[in-house]
Amino acid sequence: MAKKKSKHRRVDFSTYKPIHDRGFNPAYMEQLQDSLIARNYNEPQRLAFLSTALHESGGDPKAVAKGKDKNGKPVKFSGLYQWGDDRFPNSWNLGDQIHYALESAESNDTKKSWTDGGSGVPYIRRASEGREAFWNSENPYDATLYFNKGYVRPAEEQTRINRAEEAANMAKNLFDFGGPV
Repeated sequence: MAKKKSKHRRVDFSTYKPIHDRGFNPAYMEQLQDSLIARNYNEPQRLAFLSTALHESGGDPKAVAKGKDKNGKPVKFSGLYQWGDDRFPNSWNLGDQIHYALESAESNDTKKSWTDGGSGVPYIRRASEGREAFWNSENPYDATLYFNKGYVRPAEEQTRINRAEEAANMAKNLFDFGGPV
């Protein structure tokens, strides 16, 4: 008799090796993964959230990075998804940041959470189009491209592609609760 696959396969972050050289906190990544599973997210969307958090902050809710806005003015990016000050949830607690990220990504109010993401792949005409494409994606590569283009919004197109490749790599390293699938 064939073993039935678990509905929620997992990445084992205690042994996971990212394809792009990035350190991360396995315990924080596991907490994010548990939250995504608890919300019953589909695998492509879970891997988009996970690969993006891994690349943005290594899963660290206290991560801070400095950068420049499109006009060259210094800006600060903070937390799990390296939000700018206009989107940061005003809490350094991992659970609060996870809750905020999931609530805002699920929201139909696309004015603050979702945008067309500017130029580059994938092409999105309207914020609602990117949000819909993300939630309807059937593979982690596409889900991650749409999530990064419309929700996270890194400036560089290659960054979106690297995260999509990471999500595809995570998909190859999923485990059922009883071992590798």
